[in-house]
Amino acid sequence: MKNPIFRVRLLMIVGLVLSTTPLIVRATVDANTTGTPWLWTPYSVGLCLVADDSVADRAAIERNTLTALLRWQSNWLNGICDFQPEPPPIEVWSGESGVITEFPPSWEQHDKLFLIAVTHRDLRLGGNATVGWSATISEWDLRTRNFGENRRVDVAQLSQLPEHLFYGITEMLTPLARVVRVDENRILLEERAGELLAMQDVLPVATSRQVMLPVMRTNDRDGHPLDIRRMDWTFLEIDQNSNGLLSTTMHTGLRSPINARVRPRHWQLALLAKPSNDHTTIRFVSYLSPNGEQDRDMPLPICDILESVPGIKQAVLIGSTDSRGEFRIGTTGTPTNKPVPGWPVRLLYVRNGRNLIARIPVMPGIEPVLTAQVPIADATLHAESLVLGIQEEILDTVALRQILVSQAITFRQRSDRRGFDDTIIKLRRLKTREVYQAELSLLKMQLPDDPISRRRIETMLEQTHTLVQDSLPPVEVPWTTR
Repeated sequence: MKNPIFRVRLLMIVGLVLSTTPLIVRATVDANTTGTPWLWTPYSVGLCLVADDSVADRAAIERNTLTALLRWQSNWLNGICDFQPEPPPIEVWSGESGVITEFPPSWEQHDKLFLIAVTHRDLRLGGNATVGWSATISEWDLRTRNFGENRRVDVAQLSQLPEHLFYGITEMLTPLARVVRVDENRILLEERAGELLAMQDVLPVATSRQVMLPVMRTNDRDGHPLDIRRMDWTFLEIDQNSNGLLSTTMHTGLRSPINARVRPRHWQLALLAKPSNDHTTIRFVSYLSPNGEQDRDMPLPICDILESVPGIKQAVLIGSTDSRGEFRIGTTGTPTNKPVPGWPVRLLYVRNGRNLIARIPVMPGIEPVLTAQVPIADATLHAESLVLGIQEEILDTVALRQILVSQAITFRQRSDRRGFDDTIIKLRRLKTREVYQAELSLLKMQLPDDPISRRRIETMLEQTHTLVQDSLPPVEVPWTTR
């Protein structure tokens, strides 16, 4: 099997068998239909190559380049990945990231489509200025409507372009999978062409410790997408790849994001995660207003961010949100925010005061900016801050009272009646247990309507009542001792 010629011949034989076997269903099969040979179905890849006005004889160059690409595919990936030329998109909106708004119906038959733009331009290759050929490759996953990586290749000779394009496409192809079994947080996936990919070393394969991003797609009766969305705060970490069967562990901040029930028009897919940024900024907001209605987003400033680190029982404090409620988490780490090697998904806890208010898994670098909506009202934050303020004040009162009692005893031992009386006056001006209990009872009458927040603050009030009862007993320091 180490002989490359034997390997290529074996792949060609497998491709011939697959292309002539009627049981093989191409990319038009339902991604959720049980019994379909998803693991044995080759990737269907459309190639849309367009040369710009700088290229003379555009039609001939486009045709010849595509023909050469198909020859490369036939020699190396026959029966594993099928290349098919496709016409250009009908309408493209070019913003910060290109969005294809309308495309030919023939595109729908493919799993992937690679958009290739070729231009003839001045280049600097090997430190020398020359006129060469440049091509920009963009991957578009048609099942999930997800734009992948962009890559540019530069060559001096046109004859070199097909080879560089072929290796660029094969390196950029993002593994696609479907959900086949759900057992709580254990998710089993089938990788597209997984059995075929195990017999080659050209196309990328999903491996352990990599992460798949779940994508939910709902189709109409004709199989056209009605809704496609990636599941927020949900990551599938690969534990093992056994010939295309991916055993994964789900990390999620949502409740049951992946449905165990299979529905014909509902596809549960997953794409391999490829972080493209060096950090992610998370903006924490509360989506409840003071009256409990969902009508605005309020930043959550000065909230502690803790991370659950493998091998450590307690979560580690790694920072706090700024005045805008934002927290930046990097892929490379800082002295106070270091990722754990081999653990791409990081589990964060958000703490407001002494209470944990959110648990959020994050994979830094996937998105530059994320917004985490935490269900906590402004009234809840205000009530919690008042209770915490009372607790801090009680501790200060206890400490100050001990100091004054000690001073009063010292003045009595010195027979300093004036100093003793001044100290006793200060001692009696301190808040008593009854005053704090009255403040807590008044605060209990102003609790928010949200039942979850109400229970949490009631627990804090009970703890504060116990603190007052135990820490502030009546105290008197007489002038004379009996």
